[in-house]
Amino acid sequence: MGGLLTGQLAYVFLVAILDAALISWIALGWYRRSVLRLMRERGAPTRATAAVETAPDQAPPSTPAASLGPLTFAVFDSGGPAQTTSSRFADIGRRRLSIAYGIGAALHSAVITYFFFAGFDTWPPVAAWFAQWLVFAWPIVPTLAIVLVLTRNEVIRLAIGYVVIGGIAVATVTLALQVLRGSFNDAPLTNIFWFVVSLAVAAALPLALLVITGWRRIRAVTPLALSSTLVFGFALVLFREALTEAFNVEAARSALLELSALTNEHVMYYGVFMVLVLPVGWVAWRLLQSLASRYERKRFSDVQLVVDCFWLIVTADHTVTHFSTRYGLRGIAIGFAEFAAYRISVALALRWLPDPHGSDPKQRLLLLRVFGYQGRTETLFDRVAQQWRFHGPVQLIAGVDLAMRTADPGDMLAFVGGRLDERYVATVDEVGRRLGGLDVERDPDGRFRVNEVYCHDDTWRSTLQALLDTTDIVLMDLRSFCSENAGCVFELDQIVSRLPPDKIVFVYDQTTDLRLLGSCLADGWARGGRGGSGPISCVRIERNSWPELQLLMRRLLGVEQPRRVLAVADLASA
Repeated sequence: MGGLLTGQLAYVFLVAILDAALISWIALGWYRRSVLRLMRERGAPTRATAAVETAPDQAPPSTPAASLGPLTFAVFDSGGPAQTTSSRFADIGRRRLSIAYGIGAALHSAVITYFFFAGFDTWPPVAAWFAQWLVFAWPIVPTLAIVLVLTRNEVIRLAIGYVVIGGIAVATVTLALQVLRGSFNDAPLTNIFWFVVSLAVAAALPLALLVITGWRRIRAVTPLALSSTLVFGFALVLFREALTEAFNVEAARSALLELSALTNEHVMYYGVFMVLVLPVGWVAWRLLQSLASRYERKRFSDVQLVVDCFWLIVTADHTVTHFSTRYGLRGIAIGFAEFAAYRISVALALRWLPDPHGSDPKQRLLLLRVFGYQGRTETLFDRVAQQWRFHGPVQLIAGVDLAMRTADPGDMLAFVGGRLDERYVATVDEVGRRLGGLDVERDPDGRFRVNEVYCHDDTWRSTLQALLDTTDIVLMDLRSFCSENAGCVFELDQIVSRLPPDKIVFVYDQTTDLRLLGSCLADGWARGGRGGSGPISCVRIERNSWPELQLLMRRLLGVEQPRRVLAVADLASA
Protein backbone atom coordinates (compact mmCIF):
# COMPACT_ATOMS: atom_id res chain seq x y z
CA MET A 1 0.00 0.00 0.00
CA GLY A 2 2.83 2.41 0.86
CA GLY A 3 4.48 1.99 -2.53
CA LEU A 4 1.17 2.39 -4.34
CA LEU A 5 0.31 5.51 -2.35
CA THR A 6 3.77 6.95 -2.99
CA GLY A 7 3.39 6.42 -6.72
CA GLN A 8 -0.07 7.98 -6.72
CA LEU A 9 1.05 11.02 -4.71
CA ALA A 10 4.15 11.46 -6.87
CA TYR A 11 1.98 11.38 -9.97
CA VAL A 12 -0.55 13.83 -8.53
CA PHE A 13 2.06 16.33 -7.31
CA LEU A 14 4.20 16.24 -10.42
CA VAL A 15 1.28 16.51 -12.85
CA ALA A 16 -0.40 19.21 -10.71
CA ILE A 17 2.76 21.34 -10.65
CA LEU A 18 3.44 21.01 -14.39
CA ASP A 19 -0.24 21.57 -15.21
CA ALA A 20 -0.23 24.65 -12.99
CA ALA A 21 2.70 26.11 -14.93
CA LEU A 22 1.03 25.40 -18.28
CA ILE A 23 -2.37 26.70 -17.14
CA SER A 24 -0.73 29.86 -15.75
CA TRP A 25 0.99 30.55 -19.06
CA ILE A 26 -2.22 30.02 -21.05
CA ALA A 27 -4.36 32.01 -18.60
CA LEU A 28 -1.99 34.98 -18.54
CA GLY A 29 -1.73 35.00 -22.34
CA TRP A 30 -5.51 35.02 -22.57
CA TYR A 31 -5.70 37.66 -19.84
CA ARG A 32 -3.20 39.83 -21.70
CA ARG A 33 -5.27 39.71 -24.89
CA SER A 34 -8.41 40.62 -22.93
CA VAL A 35 -6.62 43.61 -21.40
CA LEU A 36 -5.58 44.79 -24.86
CA ARG A 37 -9.10 44.41 -26.24
CA LEU A 38 -10.73 46.29 -23.37
CA MET A 39 -8.11 49.06 -23.53
CA ARG A 40 -9.03 49.76 -27.14
CA GLU A 41 -12.74 49.94 -26.40
CA ARG A 42 -14.51 53.15 -25.53
CA GLY A 43 -16.15 53.55 -22.15
CA ALA A 44 -19.78 54.27 -21.38
CA PRO A 45 -21.24 57.59 -22.61
CA THR A 46 -20.73 60.44 -20.19
CA ARG A 47 -21.35 64.15 -20.01
CA ALA A 48 -18.82 66.11 -22.01
CA THR A 49 -18.41 68.55 -19.15
CA ALA A 50 -18.00 65.95 -16.44
CA ALA A 51 -15.37 66.90 -13.89
CA VAL A 52 -12.90 64.58 -12.29
CA GLU A 53 -13.68 64.03 -8.64
CA THR A 54 -10.98 64.75 -6.14
CA ALA A 55 -9.61 61.52 -4.71
CA PRO A 56 -8.46 61.24 -1.11
CA ASP A 57 -5.03 62.74 -0.51
CA GLN A 58 -5.41 64.55 -3.82
CA ALA A 59 -4.18 68.09 -4.04
CA PRO A 60 -5.30 70.02 -7.11
CA PRO A 61 -2.44 71.43 -9.16
CA SER A 62 -1.31 74.78 -7.95
CA THR A 63 -1.52 77.78 -10.18
CA PRO A 64 1.60 78.53 -12.19
CA ALA A 65 4.14 80.78 -10.60
CA ALA A 66 4.06 84.38 -11.74
CA SER A 67 7.60 84.13 -13.05
CA LEU A 68 8.96 80.74 -14.03
CA GLY A 69 12.68 80.14 -14.01
CA PRO A 70 14.47 78.40 -16.86
CA LEU A 71 13.74 74.72 -17.43
CA THR A 72 16.86 72.62 -16.79
CA PHE A 73 17.73 68.92 -16.83
CA ALA A 74 19.95 66.96 -14.45
CA VAL A 75 21.68 64.16 -16.36
CA PHE A 76 22.59 60.91 -14.60
CA ASP A 77 24.65 58.11 -16.13
CA SER A 78 26.36 54.98 -14.81
CA GLY A 79 29.79 56.56 -14.63
CA GLY A 80 29.46 57.21 -10.90
CA PRO A 81 30.36 54.82 -8.08
CA ALA A 82 27.98 51.93 -7.41
CA GLN A 83 26.20 51.64 -4.10
CA THR A 84 26.92 48.58 -2.00
CA THR A 85 24.37 45.85 -1.47
CA SER A 86 24.23 46.30 2.30
CA SER A 87 23.36 49.96 2.14
CA ARG A 88 20.86 49.31 -0.61
CA PHE A 89 18.82 47.00 1.55
CA ALA A 90 19.33 48.82 4.84
CA ASP A 91 16.36 51.04 4.06
CA ILE A 92 13.86 48.30 3.24
CA GLY A 93 13.76 46.14 6.36
CA ARG A 94 16.02 43.38 5.03
CA ARG A 95 16.82 42.12 8.50
CA ARG A 96 13.14 41.77 9.48
CA LEU A 97 12.29 39.68 6.43
CA SER A 98 15.44 37.59 6.75
CA ILE A 99 14.73 36.79 10.39
CA ALA A 100 11.05 35.97 9.78
CA TYR A 101 11.68 33.64 6.86
CA GLY A 102 14.76 32.21 8.56
CA ILE A 103 12.58 31.18 11.51
CA GLY A 104 10.04 29.68 9.13
CA ALA A 105 12.72 27.71 7.29
CA ALA A 106 14.26 26.51 10.56
CA LEU A 107 10.96 25.16 11.95
CA HIS A 108 9.92 23.70 8.60
CA SER A 109 13.24 21.83 8.43
CA ALA A 110 13.01 20.74 12.08
CA VAL A 111 9.66 19.01 11.45
CA ILE A 112 11.03 17.19 8.41
CA THR A 113 14.24 16.18 10.16
CA TYR A 114 12.38 14.79 13.19
CA PHE A 115 10.08 12.56 11.14
CA PHE A 116 12.92 11.70 8.76
CA PHE A 117 14.86 10.09 11.64
CA ALA A 118 11.83 8.99 13.71
CA GLY A 119 11.64 5.59 12.01
CA PHE A 120 15.26 4.68 12.74
CA ASP A 121 16.06 2.09 15.39
CA THR A 122 18.47 4.48 17.13
CA TRP A 123 18.49 8.26 17.17
CA PRO A 124 21.33 9.56 14.98
CA PRO A 125 24.29 11.55 16.32
CA VAL A 126 23.81 15.27 16.85
CA ALA A 127 26.15 16.05 13.94
CA ALA A 128 24.04 13.96 11.54
CA TRP A 129 20.84 15.56 12.81
CA PHE A 130 22.33 19.04 12.40
CA ALA A 131 23.63 18.32 8.90
CA GLN A 132 20.29 16.93 7.75
CA TRP A 133 18.50 19.93 9.26
CA LEU A 134 20.70 22.24 7.19
CA VAL A 135 20.04 20.15 4.09
CA PHE A 136 16.27 20.41 4.47
CA ALA A 137 16.48 24.20 5.12
CA TRP A 138 17.89 24.93 1.64
CA PRO A 139 14.68 26.65 0.32
CA ILE A 140 15.65 29.71 2.35
CA VAL A 141 17.98 30.62 -0.54
CA PRO A 142 15.31 31.05 -3.27
CA THR A 143 13.00 32.52 -0.62
CA LEU A 144 15.40 35.34 0.21
CA ALA A 145 16.08 35.82 -3.50
CA ILE A 146 12.40 36.62 -4.00
CA VAL A 147 11.51 38.55 -0.85
CA LEU A 148 14.68 40.69 -0.87
CA VAL A 149 14.59 41.32 -4.65
CA LEU A 150 18.14 40.03 -5.12
CA THR A 151 20.03 40.15 -8.40
CA ARG A 152 21.28 37.06 -10.18
CA ASN A 153 24.84 37.58 -8.91
CA GLU A 154 23.57 38.12 -5.38
CA VAL A 155 21.57 34.89 -5.55
CA ILE A 156 24.65 33.00 -6.73
CA ARG A 157 26.71 34.46 -3.88
CA LEU A 158 23.95 33.60 -1.40
CA ALA A 159 23.75 29.99 -2.65
CA ILE A 160 27.53 29.54 -2.52
CA GLY A 161 27.61 31.13 0.91
CA TYR A 162 24.93 28.75 2.18
CA VAL A 163 26.92 25.72 1.02
CA VAL A 164 30.25 27.00 2.34
CA ILE A 165 28.95 28.24 5.69
CA GLY A 166 26.81 25.12 6.08
CA GLY A 167 29.80 22.88 5.43
CA ILE A 168 31.91 24.80 7.93
CA ALA A 169 29.11 24.62 10.51
CA VAL A 170 28.77 20.85 10.06
CA ALA A 171 32.51 20.38 10.44
CA THR A 172 32.57 22.63 13.51
CA VAL A 173 29.75 20.75 15.25
CA THR A 174 31.38 17.41 14.43
CA LEU A 175 34.75 18.56 15.76
CA ALA A 176 33.18 19.99 18.92
CA LEU A 177 31.50 16.65 19.63
CA GLN A 178 34.82 14.86 19.13
CA VAL A 179 36.47 17.23 21.59
CA LEU A 180 33.78 16.42 24.17
CA ARG A 181 34.28 12.67 23.62
CA GLY A 182 38.06 12.96 23.55
CA SER A 183 38.41 10.95 20.31
CA PHE A 184 39.25 12.25 16.87
CA ASN A 185 38.96 11.02 13.25
CA ASP A 186 38.36 12.39 9.77
CA ALA A 187 34.57 12.76 10.28
CA PRO A 188 34.65 16.61 10.13
CA LEU A 189 35.93 16.40 6.55
CA THR A 190 33.78 13.48 5.41
CA ASN A 191 30.69 15.09 6.91
CA ILE A 192 31.30 18.15 4.75
CA PHE A 193 31.36 15.93 1.68
CA TRP A 194 28.16 14.10 2.59
CA PHE A 195 26.48 17.38 3.49
CA VAL A 196 27.14 18.75 0.00
CA VAL A 197 26.03 15.49 -1.66
CA SER A 198 22.84 15.30 0.42
CA LEU A 199 22.09 18.93 -0.31
CA ALA A 200 22.44 18.40 -4.05
CA VAL A 201 20.20 15.32 -3.98
CA ALA A 202 17.54 16.95 -1.79
CA ALA A 203 17.37 20.17 -3.82
CA ALA A 204 17.67 18.84 -7.38
CA LEU A 205 14.06 17.96 -8.26
CA PRO A 206 12.19 20.61 -6.22
CA LEU A 207 14.60 23.28 -7.43
CA ALA A 208 13.89 22.32 -11.03
CA LEU A 209 10.16 22.62 -10.32
CA LEU A 210 10.72 25.98 -8.63
CA VAL A 211 12.51 27.24 -11.71
CA ILE A 212 9.55 26.21 -13.88
CA THR A 213 6.82 27.61 -11.65
CA GLY A 214 8.91 30.64 -10.63
CA TRP A 215 9.33 31.95 -14.16
CA ARG A 216 8.63 35.66 -13.84
CA ARG A 217 6.00 35.65 -16.56
CA ILE A 218 3.77 33.12 -14.84
CA ARG A 219 4.59 33.13 -11.15
CA ALA A 220 1.94 35.75 -10.32
CA VAL A 221 -0.76 33.20 -11.20
CA THR A 222 0.98 29.88 -10.45
CA PRO A 223 -0.19 29.73 -6.79
CA LEU A 224 -3.82 30.01 -7.90
CA ALA A 225 -3.42 27.43 -10.64
CA LEU A 226 -1.53 25.05 -8.35
CA SER A 227 -4.20 25.19 -5.66
CA SER A 228 -6.81 24.16 -8.24
CA THR A 229 -4.76 21.41 -9.89
CA LEU A 230 -3.91 19.90 -6.51
CA VAL A 231 -7.60 19.81 -5.58
CA PHE A 232 -8.47 17.98 -8.80
CA GLY A 233 -5.45 15.68 -8.45
CA PHE A 234 -6.38 14.60 -4.94
CA ALA A 235 -9.99 14.20 -6.08
CA LEU A 236 -8.82 11.75 -8.74
CA VAL A 237 -6.89 9.70 -6.17
CA LEU A 238 -9.84 9.65 -3.79
CA PHE A 239 -12.18 8.70 -6.65
CA ARG A 240 -10.00 5.72 -7.53
CA GLU A 241 -9.96 4.60 -3.90
CA ALA A 242 -13.73 5.12 -3.56
CA LEU A 243 -14.41 3.18 -6.75
CA THR A 244 -12.29 0.29 -5.52
CA GLU A 245 -14.16 0.24 -2.20
CA ALA A 246 -17.51 0.45 -4.03
CA PHE A 247 -16.92 -2.97 -5.58
CA ASN A 248 -16.90 -4.39 -2.06
CA VAL A 249 -20.52 -3.30 -1.64
CA GLU A 250 -22.92 -5.56 -3.50
CA ALA A 251 -25.48 -2.90 -4.46
CA ALA A 252 -22.84 -0.49 -5.71
CA ARG A 253 -21.00 -3.25 -7.54
CA SER A 254 -24.18 -4.33 -9.34
CA ALA A 255 -25.02 -0.78 -10.38
CA LEU A 256 -21.52 -0.16 -11.73
CA LEU A 257 -21.45 -3.44 -13.63
CA GLU A 258 -24.88 -2.78 -15.17
CA LEU A 259 -23.79 0.69 -16.23
CA SER A 260 -20.63 -0.79 -17.73
CA ALA A 261 -22.68 -3.42 -19.61
CA LEU A 262 -24.99 -0.78 -21.07
CA THR A 263 -22.03 1.27 -22.34
CA ASN A 264 -18.45 0.12 -21.70
CA GLU A 265 -15.98 0.27 -18.84
CA HIS A 266 -14.41 3.53 -20.06
CA VAL A 267 -17.75 5.36 -20.31
CA MET A 268 -18.73 4.05 -16.89
CA TYR A 269 -15.45 5.08 -15.25
CA TYR A 270 -15.10 8.54 -16.76
CA GLY A 271 -18.83 9.21 -16.72
CA VAL A 272 -19.06 8.64 -13.01
CA PHE A 273 -15.92 10.74 -12.49
CA MET A 274 -17.32 13.65 -14.52
CA VAL A 275 -20.47 13.63 -12.40
CA LEU A 276 -18.48 13.61 -9.18
CA VAL A 277 -16.04 16.25 -10.43
CA LEU A 278 -18.74 18.95 -10.33
CA PRO A 279 -18.58 19.39 -6.55
CA VAL A 280 -14.79 19.22 -6.81
CA GLY A 281 -14.91 22.17 -9.22
CA TRP A 282 -17.03 24.05 -6.70
CA VAL A 283 -14.45 23.34 -3.98
CA ALA A 284 -11.64 24.58 -6.25
CA TRP A 285 -13.58 27.75 -7.07
CA ARG A 286 -14.28 28.42 -3.40
CA LEU A 287 -10.59 27.94 -2.67
CA LEU A 288 -9.69 30.53 -5.30
CA GLN A 289 -12.25 32.93 -3.87
CA SER A 290 -10.83 32.39 -0.40
CA LEU A 291 -7.28 33.17 -1.58
CA ALA A 292 -8.49 36.30 -3.40
CA SER A 293 -10.50 37.41 -0.37
CA ARG A 294 -7.55 36.95 2.00
CA TYR A 295 -5.36 38.86 -0.42
CA GLU A 296 -7.87 41.72 -0.57
CA ARG A 297 -7.96 41.77 3.25
CA LYS A 298 -4.16 42.10 3.25
CA ARG A 299 -3.47 38.82 5.01
CA PHE A 300 -0.47 38.39 2.69
CA SER A 301 1.22 40.13 -0.21
CA ASP A 302 1.55 38.82 -3.75
CA VAL A 303 5.22 38.06 -3.07
CA GLN A 304 4.32 36.09 0.05
CA LEU A 305 1.82 34.07 -1.98
CA VAL A 306 4.50 33.20 -4.54
CA VAL A 307 6.97 32.19 -1.83
CA ASP A 308 4.32 30.10 -0.06
CA CYS A 309 3.77 28.30 -3.35
CA PHE A 310 7.49 27.49 -3.44
CA TRP A 311 7.37 26.02 0.06
CA LEU A 312 4.26 24.03 -0.83
CA ILE A 313 6.13 22.44 -3.73
CA VAL A 314 9.06 21.58 -1.44
CA THR A 315 6.64 20.13 1.12
CA ALA A 316 4.99 18.01 -1.59
CA ASP A 317 8.42 16.64 -2.54
CA HIS A 318 9.14 15.68 1.06
CA THR A 319 5.73 14.04 1.45
CA VAL A 320 6.28 11.87 -1.61
CA THR A 321 9.94 10.98 -1.16
CA HIS A 322 10.17 10.59 2.62
CA PHE A 323 6.84 10.26 4.37
CA SER A 324 4.27 8.43 2.22
CA THR A 325 6.25 5.18 2.00
CA ARG A 326 7.12 5.10 5.68
CA TYR A 327 3.93 6.52 7.20
CA GLY A 328 1.26 5.87 4.57
CA LEU A 329 -1.69 8.26 4.70
CA ARG A 330 -0.22 9.80 7.87
CA GLY A 331 2.56 11.15 5.64
CA ILE A 332 0.08 13.64 4.18
CA ALA A 333 -0.74 14.88 7.68
CA ILE A 334 2.99 15.24 8.38
CA GLY A 335 3.32 17.27 5.21
CA PHE A 336 0.53 19.59 6.37
CA ALA A 337 2.23 19.97 9.75
CA GLU A 338 5.51 20.74 8.01
CA PHE A 339 3.97 23.50 5.88
CA ALA A 340 1.97 24.87 8.82
CA ALA A 341 5.15 25.16 10.90
CA TYR A 342 6.65 27.37 8.20
CA ARG A 343 3.59 29.47 7.42
CA ILE A 344 2.42 30.14 10.97
CA SER A 345 5.91 30.97 12.23
CA VAL A 346 6.52 33.44 9.40
CA ALA A 347 3.16 35.12 10.01
CA LEU A 348 3.80 35.43 13.75
CA ALA A 349 7.35 36.68 13.23
CA LEU A 350 6.22 39.37 10.81
CA ARG A 351 3.56 40.41 13.29
CA TRP A 352 5.86 40.54 16.30
CA LEU A 353 9.01 41.93 14.70
CA PRO A 354 8.72 45.71 14.42
CA ASP A 355 8.84 47.12 10.91
CA PRO A 356 11.66 49.72 11.04
CA HIS A 357 9.92 51.80 8.40
CA GLY A 358 6.29 51.09 9.27
CA SER A 359 5.67 54.70 10.29
CA ASP A 360 7.62 56.32 7.47
CA PRO A 361 5.57 58.45 5.07
CA LYS A 362 4.65 56.55 1.94
CA GLN A 363 6.00 57.84 -1.35
CA ARG A 364 3.66 57.09 -4.25
CA LEU A 365 5.48 56.34 -7.50
CA LEU A 366 3.67 56.71 -10.82
CA LEU A 367 5.23 54.54 -13.55
CA LEU A 368 4.65 55.66 -17.15
CA ARG A 369 6.28 54.28 -20.28
CA VAL A 370 6.30 54.04 -24.04
CA PHE A 371 4.02 51.10 -24.78
CA GLY A 372 5.04 48.19 -26.99
CA TYR A 373 8.28 47.00 -25.37
CA GLN A 374 7.29 44.18 -23.04
CA GLY A 375 10.66 42.64 -22.16
CA ARG A 376 12.35 45.97 -21.51
CA THR A 377 9.48 47.30 -19.42
CA GLU A 378 9.23 44.08 -17.41
CA THR A 379 12.92 44.29 -16.53
CA LEU A 380 12.52 47.89 -15.37
CA PHE A 381 9.50 46.88 -13.30
CA ASP A 382 11.22 43.85 -11.75
CA ARG A 383 14.39 45.65 -10.73
CA VAL A 384 13.14 49.12 -9.83
CA ALA A 385 9.41 49.14 -9.13
CA GLN A 386 9.65 45.99 -7.00
CA GLN A 387 12.33 47.63 -4.85
CA TRP A 388 10.30 50.82 -4.62
CA ARG A 389 7.44 48.87 -3.06
CA PHE A 390 9.30 48.96 0.26
CA HIS A 391 9.04 52.76 0.18
CA GLY A 392 5.56 53.32 -1.22
CA PRO A 393 2.88 52.06 -3.61
CA VAL A 394 3.54 51.86 -7.34
CA GLN A 395 0.75 53.31 -9.46
CA LEU A 396 0.34 52.80 -13.19
CA ILE A 397 -2.17 52.67 -16.00
CA ALA A 398 -2.61 48.99 -16.84
CA GLY A 399 -1.25 47.82 -20.17
CA VAL A 400 -0.38 44.62 -21.97
CA ASP A 401 3.35 45.13 -21.44
CA LEU A 402 3.04 44.57 -17.68
CA ALA A 403 -0.09 42.42 -17.61
CA MET A 404 1.91 39.30 -16.69
CA ARG A 405 3.66 41.12 -13.84
CA THR A 406 0.83 43.02 -12.18
CA ALA A 407 -2.00 40.44 -12.29
CA ASP A 408 -3.09 39.63 -8.75
CA PRO A 409 -5.61 37.08 -7.38
CA GLY A 410 -8.46 39.58 -7.62
CA ASP A 411 -7.68 40.38 -11.25
CA MET A 412 -7.52 36.72 -12.25
CA LEU A 413 -10.71 35.84 -10.40
CA ALA A 414 -12.51 38.70 -12.16
CA PHE A 415 -11.07 37.53 -15.47
CA VAL A 416 -12.08 33.90 -15.00
CA GLY A 417 -15.52 35.00 -13.83
CA GLY A 418 -16.02 37.18 -16.91
CA ARG A 419 -16.00 40.40 -14.87
CA LEU A 420 -12.70 41.93 -15.97
CA ASP A 421 -14.52 44.77 -17.73
CA GLU A 422 -15.91 45.88 -14.36
CA ARG A 423 -12.39 46.86 -13.29
CA TYR A 424 -12.11 49.44 -16.08
CA VAL A 425 -12.80 53.13 -15.65
CA ALA A 426 -15.86 53.42 -17.86
CA THR A 427 -16.51 57.17 -17.54
CA VAL A 428 -14.71 60.28 -16.39
CA ASP A 429 -17.13 60.43 -13.46
CA GLU A 430 -15.65 57.20 -12.06
CA VAL A 431 -12.04 58.36 -11.95
CA GLY A 432 -12.13 59.87 -8.48
CA ARG A 433 -13.93 56.89 -6.98
CA ARG A 434 -11.50 54.42 -8.55
CA LEU A 435 -8.45 56.34 -7.36
CA GLY A 436 -9.97 56.72 -3.92
CA GLY A 437 -10.07 52.92 -3.68
CA LEU A 438 -6.36 52.41 -4.40
CA ASP A 439 -4.47 50.43 -1.77
CA VAL A 440 -1.84 52.63 -0.11
CA GLU A 441 -1.19 50.61 3.08
CA ARG A 442 1.63 48.16 3.79
CA ASP A 443 1.23 44.41 3.53
CA PRO A 444 2.42 42.15 6.40
CA ASP A 445 5.88 41.83 4.83
CA GLY A 446 6.33 45.62 4.72
CA ARG A 447 5.65 46.02 1.01
CA PHE A 448 3.18 48.35 -0.60
CA ARG A 449 1.11 47.11 -3.52
CA VAL A 450 1.10 47.80 -7.22
CA ASN A 451 -2.06 49.74 -8.09
CA GLU A 452 -2.86 49.32 -11.74
CA VAL A 453 -5.80 51.38 -13.04
CA TYR A 454 -7.62 49.88 -16.02
CA CYS A 455 -8.73 52.43 -18.59
CA HIS A 456 -10.55 52.49 -21.91
CA ASP A 457 -9.30 54.49 -24.86
CA ASP A 458 -11.39 57.53 -23.91
CA THR A 459 -10.83 57.52 -20.14
CA TRP A 460 -7.06 57.16 -19.72
CA ARG A 461 -6.34 60.88 -20.13
CA SER A 462 -8.60 61.90 -17.25
CA THR A 463 -7.21 59.04 -15.20
CA LEU A 464 -3.65 60.16 -15.88
CA GLN A 465 -4.44 63.70 -14.73
CA ALA A 466 -5.94 62.41 -11.50
CA LEU A 467 -3.01 60.02 -10.93
CA LEU A 468 -0.52 62.85 -11.37
CA ASP A 469 -2.38 64.81 -8.70
CA THR A 470 -2.16 61.86 -6.29
CA THR A 471 1.50 60.93 -6.77
CA ASP A 472 4.73 62.01 -5.10
CA ILE A 473 7.18 61.17 -7.87
CA VAL A 474 6.76 60.12 -11.49
CA LEU A 475 9.06 57.80 -13.41
CA MET A 476 8.59 57.76 -17.18
CA ASP A 477 10.49 55.39 -19.47
CA LEU A 478 11.05 57.37 -22.66
CA ARG A 479 13.24 54.92 -24.51
CA SER A 480 12.10 54.69 -28.15
CA PHE A 481 10.13 57.93 -27.72
CA CYS A 482 9.43 59.66 -31.04
CA SER A 483 6.84 61.84 -32.77
CA GLU A 484 4.55 58.84 -33.33
CA ASN A 485 3.93 58.52 -29.59
CA ALA A 486 1.07 61.02 -29.34
CA GLY A 487 -0.02 59.62 -25.97
CA CYS A 488 3.44 60.25 -24.51
CA VAL A 489 3.37 63.83 -25.79
CA PHE A 490 0.13 64.40 -23.87
CA GLU A 491 1.61 62.77 -20.76
CA LEU A 492 4.72 64.96 -20.91
CA ASP A 493 2.61 68.10 -21.12
CA GLN A 494 0.56 67.01 -18.11
CA ILE A 495 3.61 65.98 -16.10
CA VAL A 496 5.44 69.25 -16.44
CA SER A 497 2.30 71.26 -15.68
CA ARG A 498 1.19 69.25 -12.62
CA LEU A 499 4.41 68.26 -10.83
CA PRO A 500 7.45 70.23 -9.66
CA PRO A 501 10.55 69.38 -11.72
CA ASP A 502 12.43 67.71 -8.85
CA LYS A 503 9.64 65.10 -8.68
CA ILE A 504 10.05 64.08 -12.33
CA VAL A 505 12.47 61.35 -13.49
CA PHE A 506 12.85 60.34 -17.13
CA VAL A 507 14.66 57.28 -18.48
CA TYR A 508 16.25 57.68 -21.90
CA ASP A 509 18.74 56.06 -24.27
CA GLN A 510 20.06 56.51 -27.78
CA THR A 511 16.61 55.72 -29.24
CA THR A 512 14.99 58.66 -27.45
CA ASP A 513 14.26 61.74 -29.54
CA LEU A 514 15.76 64.21 -27.07
CA ARG A 515 15.12 67.19 -29.32
CA LEU A 516 11.41 66.37 -29.40
CA LEU A 517 11.43 65.73 -25.67
CA GLY A 518 12.96 69.12 -24.96
CA SER A 519 10.47 70.83 -27.27
CA CYS A 520 7.45 69.15 -25.63
CA LEU A 521 8.61 69.99 -22.15
CA ALA A 522 9.54 73.56 -23.02
CA ASP A 523 6.07 74.16 -24.50
CA GLY A 524 4.32 72.68 -21.46
CA TRP A 525 6.60 74.61 -19.12
CA ALA A 526 5.82 77.87 -20.85
CA ARG A 527 2.07 77.25 -20.79
CA GLY A 528 1.70 76.24 -17.18
CA GLY A 529 4.73 74.79 -15.45
CA ARG A 530 4.46 74.22 -11.71
CA GLY A 531 7.78 75.80 -11.02
CA GLY A 532 9.69 74.69 -7.96
CA SER A 533 13.26 73.92 -7.10
CA GLY A 534 15.61 71.65 -8.98
CA PRO A 535 15.89 70.42 -12.53
CA ILE A 536 14.07 67.52 -14.20
CA SER A 537 16.11 64.33 -13.87
CA CYS A 538 17.14 62.30 -16.93
CA VAL A 539 18.76 58.90 -16.28
CA ARG A 540 20.52 57.20 -19.17
CA ILE A 541 19.90 53.43 -19.38
CA GLU A 542 21.19 51.65 -22.46
CA ARG A 543 21.40 47.95 -21.53
CA ASN A 544 19.02 47.57 -18.59
CA SER A 545 22.06 46.45 -16.61
CA TRP A 546 21.95 46.24 -12.84
CA PRO A 547 24.37 49.20 -12.27
CA GLU A 548 22.23 51.38 -14.53
CA LEU A 549 19.00 50.42 -12.83
CA GLN A 550 20.55 50.85 -9.40
CA LEU A 551 21.60 54.36 -10.46
CA LEU A 552 17.96 55.00 -11.33
CA MET A 553 16.84 53.63 -7.97
CA ARG A 554 19.27 55.88 -6.10
CA ARG A 555 17.98 58.88 -8.00
CA LEU A 556 14.39 57.99 -7.15
CA LEU A 557 15.41 57.82 -3.50
CA GLY A 558 17.18 61.17 -3.78
CA VAL A 559 20.63 59.89 -2.79
CA GLU A 560 22.43 60.37 -6.13
CA GLN A 561 23.95 63.55 -7.53
CA PRO A 562 23.79 64.33 -11.27
CA ARG A 563 26.85 64.30 -13.48
CA ARG A 564 25.85 67.56 -15.13
CA VAL A 565 22.95 70.00 -15.53
CA LEU A 566 21.84 71.11 -19.00
CA ALA A 567 19.55 73.73 -20.43
CA VAL A 568 16.77 72.78 -22.86
CA ALA A 569 18.88 73.77 -25.84
CA ASP A 570 21.66 71.40 -24.76
CA LEU A 571 19.44 68.40 -23.94
CA ALA A 572 19.89 66.83 -27.38
CA SER A 573 23.61 66.40 -26.62
CA ALA A 574 22.96 64.36 -23.48
